[in-house]
Amino acid sequence: FKLAGFYHITRDADVRQVLLRPDEFTVPFGPEMEALAGGATFVLGLDGPEHDRMHALVRHALRPEADMGLVRELSQSYAQALLDNAKGRIDVIDDLLKRVAAEICLRYFGLSVDDPSQFADWTLAVSARLFGDPYGDERVRALSDNGAKRLRFVVDHAIARVRQAQAKGVVDDQSTL
Repeated sequence: FKLAGFYHITRDADVRQVLLRPDEFTVPFGPEMEALAGGATFVLGLDGPEHDRMHALVRHALRPEADMGLVRELSQSYAQALLDNAKGRIDVIDDLLKRVAAEICLRYFGLSVDDPSQFADWTLAVSARLFGDPYGDERVRALSDNGAKRLRFVVDHAIARVRQAQAKGVVDDQSTL
């Protein structure tokens, strides 16, 4: 069905048919992913064999089945700490959902920031551009560009930290962030 100038495909069989025809239905996130990544692109911005290759690399690095226990443990730990320190009042969205997700992401990927809540805001700004701004609002674009720049800095810093440790022989070449 068409709504607000876009066709929406919702039935499972229809979605599967579209996904099997990348020559006719291309990924819509290519330009955004390239802009947000500072000139590179990533899985959401790719089609065909290049997408499949990158997706396989991600699935190799991130092992949801094996890592779910850690994510569950971190989620419970961070949520409980926030609740214990809430003094009877908590903002469920900012204090619990955003903060817990940010803390898990930072820990899981070995990232370091001064303010996990700001990190959450950066990721939400990027997500808003990709998934919540089909018309290209300039304010959304500006916020996402700023968030993406900050996220790239955090990731680049983490990579440099691992490479420095590898050069010193502190971690092996198989270590992840």
